[in-house]
Amino acid sequence: MQAILSDLSNGARLLRIPMPGVKSATVLALVNAGRRYEPEQWAGISHFLEHMVFKGTANFTNSQELSAVIDDVGGEFNAFTSKEYTGYYVKLASRYLDIALNVVSDMLCTPKLRPEDIARESQVIREEINMYEDMPMRRIGEVYDELLYEGTNLAGPVLGRKEVVSALTHDDFASYIHDWYGFGNVVFVVAGDEEFVGDEQLVAKVEQYLSKGGSDRNSKNHDDLLQEGQYGSNKKRVVTKVTEQAHFVLGLPSFSRKDDRRYALNLLSTLLGRTMSSRLFTEIRDKRGLCYYIRSNTDFYHDRGSFDIAAGVDPHRIQEAITAVKQELLDVTSTRPVTEKELQSAKQNMVGGLLLELEDSQSLAYWYGLKQLIEGKIETETEVIQKLEKVTLDQVNELAKTIIKEDQLRLALIGPYQESEIEL
Repeated sequence: MQAILSDLSNGARLLRIPMPGVKSATVLALVNAGRRYEPEQWAGISHFLEHMVFKGTANFTNSQELSAVIDDVGGEFNAFTSKEYTGYYVKLASRYLDIALNVVSDMLCTPKLRPEDIARESQVIREEINMYEDMPMRRIGEVYDELLYEGTNLAGPVLGRKEVVSALTHDDFASYIHDWYGFGNVVFVVAGDEEFVGDEQLVAKVEQYLSKGGSDRNSKNHDDLLQEGQYGSNKKRVVTKVTEQAHFVLGLPSFSRKDDRRYALNLLSTLLGRTMSSRLFTEIRDKRGLCYYIRSNTDFYHDRGSFDIAAGVDPHRIQEAITAVKQELLDVTSTRPVTEKELQSAKQNMVGGLLLELEDSQSLAYWYGLKQLIEGKIETETEVIQKLEKVTLDQVNELAKTIIKEDQLRLALIGPYQESEIEL
């Protein structure tokens, strides 16, 4: 797929991805701002702001008006916040592309931020935090991050803390937007129907939509907030909670997204625990019956990363499960190295999954937009597939020995236990 990058006069980058044979389009605004860049007195403000843009803008008085204009044409819209970026998008039939451009630019440029809406939405977010506290399958990822990244600005949960969320004011939001939402921190993406997206007049049209406001904002640089390769020193954290299922993450520090070894690590992760034929699924679920879900994950940030295994298991067999997962990890570095058959299967799985995913305009907008926002480059799926295909068996097995070290393992656990009861 050919992506077309244009530098707009206001400092924003516009990325267009024309797609032949589709009649949908996605408009996505990505902002280089997220949880890890927030001072503690604003912890959670990135996510809170994501909520607030739906409460009213210059052209849409309230959330009902904003929703109605999308609902009336059968579209969908939403937003998301991560540790390092925030996004706002609308997906709809391409004939209604102007509606999407108007809505997303309004959310980006002219949110109302009324004090009464802030007060009301803070209650909603507190309930969202409560909801996830009662969902250990989700909460365990935050506990793991708090353990692995302890002492760094990656440790905090994206939603923030209830006491901070409750205290945020209109002035806090205005200051945050002024600092981080300058157009130099924005990538505006339009993907879909080539008749509309490939039209050069779209560049001027986006310029016009983004002229609504925001020209006086800063584009704060995050470089001084990064902490290259820094990890917490503790190796275990147990959150005591009565549950019907124990949830744990067993993981290891890895490396940043700038490291080309991430392709080999993603392949290793795939063959270990991303499919129903993977080693961990076969051993821990099929053979031992210890869990319902088990999966491997990789996370890559600007300055560090993680490789981990997450599982929900029978609380009475928690130690057996932890020991079994740990042994599977250690075995791949010694008695059971990756085979050529496993590597080829992992490559086919990743390539096939990528190609399926990128048939959709929303996924394509996210794929290209994120690479442009955080890596400053256009990288096609063909280029990524070529890098995956070039990974050798020796590289994967050498990486496993480099990453998987027993003394570097971290364990986060939620269940009916005291920390002293659990062995790593």
